[in-house]
Amino acid sequence: MEKYRNTADHSTGVHPFIPIVGVGFPVLNVVLAPVFLAVRIPVFLVGACLLVLSEVIGAFARLAAKTLLVAFGASRVEEKLLRPGADETPEIIVANHGSFIDVLHVASRFSARTFVIYDSGKHKFVSKSLLKAVLHSFSSADVSRSTDNKVLEVDFKSIKYPTVVLPEGTTSNGRGILTFLSGAFRGVDRGKKITLVGFNYGNPRVVTFSASYTVGSSVSYLLKMLAHSRCIVSTRISMLTTQSSDPSVEIRKALTNAAQLPLLSVGHSERVEFERNWRTTQGARAYS
Repeated sequence: MEKYRNTADHSTGVHPFIPIVGVGFPVLNVVLAPVFLAVRIPVFLVGACLLVLSEVIGAFARLAAKTLLVAFGASRVEEKLLRPGADETPEIIVANHGSFIDVLHVASRFSARTFVIYDSGKHKFVSKSLLKAVLHSFSSADVSRSTDNKVLEVDFKSIKYPTVVLPEGTTSNGRGILTFLSGAFRGVDRGKKITLVGFNYGNPRVVTFSASYTVGSSVSYLLKMLAHSRCIVSTRISMLTTQSSDPSVEIRKALTNAAQLPLLSVGHSERVEFERNWRTTQGARAYS
């Protein structure tokens, strides 16, 4: 772990990129794993087909998300921090990003079809569909060198609502909120209502299996998800009205409160460095 010290948050001691292994499967879950796989794999295949079909017929996006969540035994414990009567039909949704599971949860909860995510190859935020957002959750941040200063603005006036913004630019293991890439919200008008969805994957010292995904074999990760009895994620939903034309700081603080996670001083650049170190150490084999 010494080699990864530079990519950890020094103020909190949190390392947001090392995979959470968990404390091990319960004995009953190990026994029932073949049953879960036999039942869930067909459901997963149906959900995957619906996800592909949603590229052509957008109305299938929410159904695809719900089907895949069922396949992975994924559920959420939701707490609303909204005032009574507050508008629950948001235009812009901001969430922290731990894995494809939170993408599916947001799509299922808010019928979201448009996701604003950071494209490392293009060095800018781009608008993508649910399918591409799910695939992006498994992609490497280390496409080339990290160039945060080349991030371009997203034209929020030309994209479809509800729109989900994932401003961290990459996934984490769910132990904190990463720094936001610059330019993620410069196209958002002052006075805009932002719905915040904070995902919390649980205490890594307690959970038997974390749904978060950073590095390692994606196939192994998906099989473990399908074989596990259930995957519970806590979510807290709140709302913020922006006070400036570049509300990144206020949104990040509000998202931290919603997710009940610490603010970290590391982000996409550190994720790129971590991936490069990961591939050259024994860690890659140990966690795959």
